[in-house]
Amino acid sequence: MTPKLTTPVIFLFWKRPETTVRVLEKIREAKPRELFLVADGPRDEREKILCAKTRKLVEKMIDWDCQIYKNYSDINLGCRARVSSGIDWAFEQTERAIILEDDCLPHPDFFSYCQELLEKYKDNERVMHISGTNTQEGNKNFQCAASYYFSQIAQIWGWATWKRAWQSYDVNIKNWPQIKESEQWKRALPNYAVREYWTKLMEEMYQNKNPRKNTWDAQWFYAVLTNNGLAITGGQL
Repeated sequence: MTPKLTTPVIFLFWKRPETTVRVLEKIREAKPRELFLVADGPRDEREKILCAKTRKLVEKMIDWDCQIYKNYSDINLGCRARVSSGIDWAFEQTERAIILEDDCLPHPDFFSYCQELLEKYKDNERVMHISGTNTQEGNKNFQCAASYYFSQIAQIWGWATWKRAWQSYDVNIKNWPQIKESEQWKRALPNYAVREYWTKLMEEMYQNKNPRKNTWDAQWFYAVLTNNGLAITGGQL
């Protein structure tokens, strides 16, 4: 018997009714007791119609006994500001959460997997992230007999975390100038090529001048990495 989903779910969506409905159907099957709805706003009149349609569909589909919290933006904040501010808002009201975006279709076991591990590692401050995605498919060197393993990589296509971990997150990574030349950064990423890649990316995140890098997730990877954190990843592909 599948355990009841007592863990709150944060659902982030925007203007894509078709994909949003597919993901929400999986959430609906899990029936969380608490649901945080975070929606970005439109950039133009056409998107205004799509945003309104998507929000209406979402609210109509929530037909189980559930406490609903809504954080809808009237304007377009963009990926970076909307996702980060939405998760900030949710963690003002809960200690842990499962997080899904409108293009992340979860397996039915995803919810119980997250809930069990959130409880198991709630007091282990080094464990900061639980990922529902394993991107090792095609890697012939990947072998994992266990049901999950620990990684530096915090993959965000269906994930979960705690308020205690999210408190280390800063979307603007204000401490980057001090970190990038530090021994801490070198120890976290001892491989030179890998470190150069992430150094370049984090510099772009810090400068925030590239509209194509209007994102929030690299900063979360940075938070996990610079706090010597661990991300749980499922062992099965």
